[in-house]
Amino acid sequence: MQTYLKTRGRLLSVAASVGTLFSSFLFRVYLEEIRNYFNLGVFSKHQFPVLLAVFVLPILAAYIVLYFSNRLLIWFYGTEELQDRRRKLLISLVDAYIFQRTVFYLADDLLDEYAWSSIKPFWRHK
Repeated sequence: MQTYLKTRGRLLSVAASVGTLFSSFLFRVYLEEIRNYFNLGVFSKHQFPVLLAVFVLPILAAYIVLYFSNRLLIWFYGTEELQDRRRKLLISLVDAYIFQRTVFYLADDLLDEYAWSSIKPFWRHK
């Protein structure tokens, strides 16, 4: 069983589900109180964008919390796969240096991101 999320898309879908559920509950129960908070003269014309921002904030907070908890889960449960990924990256960096090639960074893979950041002393970004 996989204990951590491997891609940003999967992490975003889980964060969006959790954040939207929390925001929906918040707006369903406390909508009038939230509207009264932003019923000032400054916010009265722009009440919809402010309410939209208040709706999106729990999704952003859920993404940040899940991202850092996912990094902890990778650190605890993905050490073997992380070591294998580091080994492959170091081999590809040595090959790239010898044969004057470039090594591409997979931006969507969270395990790859963690492996790249852990071997940072051995490479530099051009």
